[in-house]
Amino acid sequence: MVTITITTTTTHPSPITDQQVPVLRQLEELAPVLVMAGTMGVCVNFVSYFLIQRTSSLTLKVVTTIRNVGVVFIGIAFFHETVTGQQVACDV
Repeated sequence: MVTITITTTTTHPSPITDQQVPVLRQLEELAPVLVMAGTMGVCVNFVSYFLIQRTSSLTLKVVTTIRNVGVVFIGIAFFHETVTGQQVACDV
């Protein structure tokens, strides 16, 4: 009779070091923002779904393009983004 024994080694997580504490504090501070961003992303997906159900995918594409133009204008007006002549001419 042959007996096979299997041994496993478990590694215990190391305690939190002093170097990791600032990162954890930043994560605690950003947690509400991350939850809000995730919630807004889910809401955008639901709105997109219902828009497609009531209209068409082409309408969603047009609305998304208009929204992106608005995002660019907001970036220029409020965040002082620089726009080159090539970008204005839509030259790729």
